[in-house]
Amino acid sequence: MSNTGHGHVRPRPDGMRARCGGPAICPVCAREQEQMLAGAEISVDDEAQDEERALIEHIEQIKREFERAAKPYVDRLVYLRSLRVPSLQIPIV
Repeated sequence: MSNTGHGHVRPRPDGMRARCGGPAICPVCAREQEQMLAGAEISVDDEAQDEERALIEHIEQIKREFERAAKPYVDRLVYLRSLRVPSLQIPIV
């Protein structure tokens, strides 16, 4: 199966890239990146697969550490935003 993705995560055979913003913005690219990081369609030699798996495991560990470290800041931000009084906008007709 040829690569018909947007070209940001995996290079396309034609070298093209969609003007979508890549995985940070584009849901198609983000899904493709998630599939790649989950080990989908690994078609390289065993040594490269082992290294790829190790890198993926390391990335997952970093994500978990980040979530733990960021939790107090996210909780505080949620609390501060909950203190805001919602503004009522009454349309004048």
